[in-house]
Amino acid sequence: MAAGQVVSYEDQSDSEIEISSKSSSAAKKGRQKTSAEISRNNIINPEFLSDSTVTVFSVVENLPEFPGGMEALFKHIQEKISYPDSARLLGIQGTVYVSFVVKKSGTVDNAYILRGIGGGCDEEALKVVKSMPDWIPGEQKGKPVNVQMALPIKFKLEK
Repeated sequence: MAAGQVVSYEDQSDSEIEISSKSSSAAKKGRQKTSAEISRNNIINPEFLSDSTVTVFSVVENLPEFPGGMEALFKHIQEKISYPDSARLLGIQGTVYVSFVVKKSGTVDNAYILRGIGGGCDEEALKVVKSMPDWIPGEQKGKPVNVQMALPIKFKLEK
């Protein structure tokens, strides 16, 4: 495996899928090996959110799906993310939680940091989430609905 970033997640059975990129931006710039992980068990869907104009669900019959599935999501993140130099130099590691809404049209909206780690990692995770293509929207009672999601992205320096 070439030096670069790894995107992985743990499914319900605790098995792990890893996807590596031979052409990661870190490898191209001669940076230290890094990784980003997504923990499937930790994708957060708060119960039910509503304001006077827009209803946002968090528990629905059919969750939104990234086009191409989870592996395509990992590949997208891996290709778009880079470990910030400041975080790498300061040895900052940890998990950034990004919240966002998959609208009934499939677009990603209202992305923000739920919990960050600093060093530029928060901004990098937010940038990647905002760059995601349209999702297949979630459904409730057979109709597309807005769904609140949260995605944990782990930044880890590899030795």
